[in-house]
Amino acid sequence: MPSPRSRRAAPGRSRQGKLIGTLWVLLHRGGKTFSERDIRIVQDLTTFATAILDARSRAPAA
Repeated sequence: MPSPRSRRAAPGRSRQGKLIGTLWVLLHRGGKTFSERDIRIVQDLTTFATAILDARSRAPAA
């Protein structure tokens, strides 16, 4: 796989501020870089995924 031409990472934090993961997004094709819109989407996806992981970790075991 070729080296990425552009990459972004967004940290995911719990309600208490604890880092629980990082979402990485890479671009491999063309000379493109991430737009401001792309960056907002990555941040929104990270917020959504982090909220799910945080809620699931606090839920009682089934």
